[in-house]
Amino acid sequence: DVSGRSCRGSVRRAQAFGAPRAIGIALRQSVLGLAEGAELSEHEAPPAGSILVLTGAIEVVGASGTTALETGMLAQIPRERHSVKALADSVFLLTAVTDI
Repeated sequence: DVSGRSCRGSVRRAQAFGAPRAIGIALRQSVLGLAEGAELSEHEAPPAGSILVLTGAIEVVGASGTTALETGMLAQIPRERHSVKALADSVFLLTAVTDI
């Protein structure tokens, strides 16, 4: 759930799915939808993770630079504080390792 994160603009939908710790996997997947111009403000990065853009276009902005992603593109989440901005109405899958 991303409800605790600050967002400017409009988050259309967010749904989180977690692997049960009982099977020894600390993995969380979230499907997020952002309206064009909406932004998830700067937040901490998980220990490891990826973003897959299902539709639309987003920018991931961190101290080391900006990564522009469009439909079908996959990228590693930067291991630093970062923000995410929707360049168009977008839906993306966030996969995060929550514990190493």
